[in-house]
Amino acid sequence: MSETFEYKNASFTAKNLEAASCQFLDEAWGVRYVEYLKNKGLPIVGIGAVKDLEDLKEDGYYRLIQKLENGTIFKIEVWQKEDGNSEGLAQVIEG
Repeated sequence: MSETFEYKNASFTAKNLEAASCQFLDEAWGVRYVEYLKNKGLPIVGIGAVKDLEDLKEDGYYRLIQKLENGTIFKIEVWQKEDGNSEGLAQVIEG
């Protein structure tokens, strides 16, 4: 694939970092990544996570890197902003 998947949400609300990371993962992987695959004419199979390569939680920051069944490496990052909202970035970093 010459163009890789990337999705950013600059501001959304959640009650805490854990809720924000779950909400963003559902949106980025469960909706936007599936739309990306459909638009590219690629199969929507083998996209379930099989292994967590990194699961990092620090003060106001969360990063999850997973290997998907199809071999793709998928990364999400979520951080809390000073205004209380969260921001997220999801991208395919390999595959």
